[in-house]
Amino acid sequence: VHFTAAMANLAHRQVVTWLVMLAMALTRTLAIPSQSSFSSPTSPSSPALLNSNFARSSRLGNSELFRRGRDAGSGKELERIRGGDLSESSREGREISMLFPISFGLLYFMSVAMAIPALPKLINTVINRSDKVSSRAHLVLSSLLATDAFFTFLTNNLWGTLSDKYGRKPFIVMSAVGISIGALIVGVSPILSLMYIAAAIDGCTSCMFGLGQAYVCDISSTKNLAANLGIFMGVSAGVGFIVGIPLSAILMTKFSTKMPFYVSACIGIVNALNILFICPESLSQDSRKSEVKLLDANPIGAIRMLSRNSLVKGVSLSYFLLWFAHVGLQATWMNFFSFAHGWSNGKSGGVLSVFGIATAILPKLVLKFFSHSDAIKFALLIYSAAMFLLANVSGDKNLYLALTLAAVGSTALPSSLSFIANQANPDEKGAMQGASETVKSICSIVGQPIMSSLFAYWIHDSRKVKLPGGMYMVSSGLLVLSLLVFHISVENYGGLDRMKRVSS
Repeated sequence: VHFTAAMANLAHRQVVTWLVMLAMALTRTLAIPSQSSFSSPTSPSSPALLNSNFARSSRLGNSELFRRGRDAGSGKELERIRGGDLSESSREGREISMLFPISFGLLYFMSVAMAIPALPKLINTVINRSDKVSSRAHLVLSSLLATDAFFTFLTNNLWGTLSDKYGRKPFIVMSAVGISIGALIVGVSPILSLMYIAAAIDGCTSCMFGLGQAYVCDISSTKNLAANLGIFMGVSAGVGFIVGIPLSAILMTKFSTKMPFYVSACIGIVNALNILFICPESLSQDSRKSEVKLLDANPIGAIRMLSRNSLVKGVSLSYFLLWFAHVGLQATWMNFFSFAHGWSNGKSGGVLSVFGIATAILPKLVLKFFSHSDAIKFALLIYSAAMFLLANVSGDKNLYLALTLAAVGSTALPSSLSFIANQANPDEKGAMQGASETVKSICSIVGQPIMSSLFAYWIHDSRKVKLPGGMYMVSSGLLVLSLLVFHISVENYGGLDRMKRVSS
């Protein structure tokens, strides 16, 4: 009911205006010819021509690279390609459109979004035999989500490491099928024991986001990586939730609480077929890892990979602090604006949608004015200021200003991720993305309950003075700490930056 009402309230003037403006900007961003685009300025974009261009480029790609190595005389060009400097020239003949990762990411997050309003209601029905919310039902929901997150934490780095040897597609298909199986189990037989099995299956196969990011790394130049990661994050998750959540609410209203899970399973199967038969493999044979050490394909191996040198260790710690602060915003968004400012679910949901889409557009704009490392510093500073404002301002205009700054600051997420990804060798990008996802999983498992508890503490009935924004003050401090860690790491160990060493 809340989510249905939320979409009905999206007619709020400022929110709709922002959505239209951001959609136009996003369309322009995706339309810009880039490294990752099939079409040349003079060629039509029909599916047949796109497929033929890709087939031709795939046939010529490796032979052209080896011809350049042979013609270089000394063989240095060939060695450079084998060593992993995937520059603009070495990517010629293997151009893959960003539309492919966006397509499978969007369908995946639509599947995820279908369960957001339906799962709590279904659990209430199973536990209480009605829609009534109870403490036991809430605990069951929390334990199911924790089960999912725990298995994701255990397996993310495994799938990322294996994808460096066997390619991205097999594991992305597995992720799409996994969410379908989990949704189907919940829909067909909503029994608690089976729900935990479904959560475990979904958690074990929940590698879509990490391997989607690895896919984007494969097809993007160093220059475009941060912007392309922002587009993938913003469009896949942002648009997926915008479409999936209201669709789920409509299906529950028209049919039953089980129907969203059936539709989620169908979307997952369609996505698996899309990945299997339409999307090309992003990882070329000559970029694959020849040997995989399974003993390192675990959370401990992920931490070891992110500690390979002082620069990677420092930037990874900065990324952890950034995500911990960001999780606070995610965990309390709806409740904070409702409690502190009286916003309806529709208004909060609409602004949240704008926030997600803005993440797709802004990284490319920010990187036009700053170097990569300076863009991260700028974004972290702005994000910290935005959190401070959210904790202390009142009135819609001031809140919109704070949220605009927060959207700009959130570009630190894809920019920091791309900085870490650039430190990986070409044959370990999947493992590096799996390691980064492990950091996010830790933040979800630990950060969400901590940040939610802080919010609950500051609004508790026993408090004479309630401070709903207190949690955002903590987030602001964490972001300042993240900025300091990043600055010190880059200043002291910038010479270890793989991109600088490759270019020199």
